[in-house]
Order: sequence, then C-alpha cells, then structure tokens
Amino acid sequence: MIQKDIVPIKNLLSTVELISRKEGHHKSKSFEMLLDFIAFISNFQVDATSPLKPTTLEELNKTFDKSLFMMQREDFLGRVYEELGMGDFKKGQYFTPMTICDMMAQMTIDCENKTYPVTVLDPCVGSGRMLLSAYKILGFKGLYFGCEIDRLVYKIAVMNSYFWQIPMLILNANALYVNLSPGSKNWTQAGNTWEPPSWDSLESITSEEQKEMVMTTIQQNQKFGEQMTLF
Repeated sequence: MIQKDIVPIKNLLSTVELISRKEGHHKSKSFEMLLDFIAFISNFQVDATSPLKPTTLEELNKTFDKSLFMMQREDFLGRVYEELGMGDFKKGQYFTPMTICDMMAQMTIDCENKTYPVTVLDPCVGSGRMLLSAYKILGFKGLYFGCEIDRLVYKIAVMNSYFWQIPMLILNANALYVNLSPGSKNWTQAGNTWEPPSWDSLESITSEEQKEMVMTTIQQNQKFGEQMTLF
C-alpha cells in the first residue's frame, strides 16, 4: 500500500521531469522553475513570474495539483530537493529529518508557565522544518522567524509557509551578518520576498570590521569547497 505522502512526492518529481523535457534544462534548474511556477499560479507572491514557455504552462496547468500540498504538515518540496541530490554537502547543507525536528521541538519548548506569544527563531532555517515542528506545539501562540543563506532553499521555506498556512517570516541572508531581532525592519522590508534584496541593503548588527571578517570567512569556505571538488 502506497503511503499517502508518497503521492505529492511523485507528483512533484514527475513535474520536474516534465519541465526538464519541455524546457531542456537540468533537473536542478527545472526544480527552481517549478518553484517560480507554483508561486506564480498561487498568487501569493506579487513579484513572482513564471519563466516557462506557454506550452509548458498549459500542460502543467492540466497536470499539477497544488491542492495535494495545501494544509499538509510535511516538507514535500524539501524532500524533493534532497531526492534530486541538490544539497550542497561540501558546505554542510543537510536537512534535519522531520521526526528529529519534532523531537527537538518537544524537548525544547516548554508550554507551561509561558508568556505568550513565544518567539521562535531559526537562524539556519533551511526549508522551514524546525519552525513547522514548533508550530505543531505552539500553534498561533508563536511568532515564527527564520533566516536562510541559500536563495533556492529560502524560496522553499517561503513556499512552505504558504502551503502550511503558517505566518512565518523568512529572510534570505547570512545570519551572522544582519539584524535578526523581531523588531528589525529587515523582516517587514525583505521577509518572504520572492526576489530578495542583497544583504548590503539590510540592517546589519556588525561593525564594518566584523562584516569584512564574515565575508572573508564565506569566501574562504567557498574556495575550500571548490578545492574539495578537485579530489
């Protein structure tokens, strides 16, 4: 018997294959185009546009069923991202399994003697699984914030916030570089933006010297990752 969550996974994978075939792109690019397509047809991102050809759009509109993903507490997009082997493991990009996220949330969040609302911040939010697990416990008694450095994964988290109908605010930035306090204007000006601005336009918490150190570290890590590919 096929598990009920397998259907959305298969639907997404077949959609990525369809885009690859119609558009002539690698699956990683096709997955990104799929995210843009979902944001476009869902009308929840005013600045989202679909880069697909009209013939591809027409076929997807017939075959893609977004209702499969609505109000389901599962990270289908993140799982497809992993299934396609798109994780940047050289830079330490590993998605925590949902069962582990649920366990960590249950161990961390103490609902007794709490002053509500409870603010939850994940500075390396990935596809949003930790925030989803926190929501399972706190519901609308929580305020949910996340920061993700990878732009494509950031878009998955923003998409999941829509699918789950959870009022999360996600920022595409380096958590060591920008102001992540709940009162920061960064959240209202750049949170959940489909085409996020550059980090330089965001409110920083670091001095110019610290900024330079952070950016130097990023560049060194990227260079190290490139060197690793030689072996």
